[in-house]
Amino acid sequence: FPSHDTATTDSAAQLTIAVNAETNATATTTADASLSYTVNAETTATATTTVDAQITRTIEASANATATTSVEAGVGVTFVASNTANGSVTNAELFRTATLESSINANGTTTANVLRTATLAASLNGAATLTTSTLTVITNTVSVDYLVVAGGGGGGHGNGGGGGGAGGLLTSIGSSSITFNKGTTYTITVGDGGAGQVFGGATSQNGNDSVISGTGLTTITAIGGGAGKYNANGNSGGSGGGGGASTKTGGTGTSGQGNPGGNGGGTFATGGGGGGADQAGANGATNNGGNGGNGKEININGTATYYAGGGGGGSDIRNSSPSGGSAGNGNAGAGSATGAGTAGTANKGGGGGGSGYDNFTLFTGGAGGKGVVIIRSTVDITNSADYSGGSRTTSGIYYIFTFNGSGSIKFS
Repeated sequence: FPSHDTATTDSAAQLTIAVNAETNATATTTADASLSYTVNAETTATATTTVDAQITRTIEASANATATTSVEAGVGVTFVASNTANGSVTNAELFRTATLESSINANGTTTANVLRTATLAASLNGAATLTTSTLTVITNTVSVDYLVVAGGGGGGHGNGGGGGGAGGLLTSIGSSSITFNKGTTYTITVGDGGAGQVFGGATSQNGNDSVISGTGLTTITAIGGGAGKYNANGNSGGSGGGGGASTKTGGTGTSGQGNPGGNGGGTFATGGGGGGADQAGANGATNNGGNGGNGKEININGTATYYAGGGGGGSDIRNSSPSGGSAGNGNAGAGSATGAGTAGTANKGGGGGGSGYDNFTLFTGGAGGKGVVIIRSTVDITNSADYSGGSRTTSGIYYIFTFNGSGSIKFS
């Protein structure tokens, strides 16, 4: 039909009937088609029909067109809406197969009963909806949030040992989720805390890294916390360990994961506080060990919890009214002036406290706390064999997978 023309028919066609409208034209029919029926609307055209099609009906709307039908299709209906087109199938029963596609800001809808198969596709900001029928969407990926905390560093021994640095902390909470591929096994490594320093024996140790790794994923690695030291500079790590004695500096932290440890100080030596995930460790004062830096408060499992605080620095009984530095918020260990440093809490990644000196005894530094890995998703695992080394809980719409030790997880 040429531009601006109108073609109408009310006749019956026993085999096939096609109505095409192009370039501002209008084509209408009230005829019956016993075998097939095709309606095409292109370039701001409108095509309508109220007929029955016993075998196949095809309705296409392109380039700002509108195509509508209120008919029954005995075997199949294909509906395509493209290029900001609108189209609907109303009060029609689709006895065999219905295909609805909407592309490029198009809308395709149906309120029909679909008795066999329904396919809906929406592309490029399009919307495709189906009512009075069930649509199952299958995806190959799962969106997850994570918290990865490494093991905390051990504290230095007295007199005036530096506090251990917190394990590095990485999380998607407050930023962007990551994507796991279904069918891929992801390996979880949870770092142990570092040992505290023993007088006349083993030196203090950094904490161990915690890691999420798997095919197609950029490996997520939280760096173990730096060890606090006696009469030496603190080690670098996720957060830096505190320096021991008056001239020793704290270790550096890893960017995006933690902060530096404090410097040593004091007349008879006080240790610097270990760095925390949210704050640097304080320098040792004249008589008191430096406080550990605060950790971060994270709510990934339904409970807001502090992780990765720095250990407090130790002191020396010969100082005036001495005290060890306090542990930073984040379940770290406190320093001591007259005893051993306190260990960091397990699975919180805090640094161990520096120890003190009393009656010619140099006490042992506190051990760093073990790390943790937590994964959160709105999708549950479907096979218990696909999950090892952790525990599963729920919070609201989320499934929480907590790894206090190393393991693995796979979504199916």
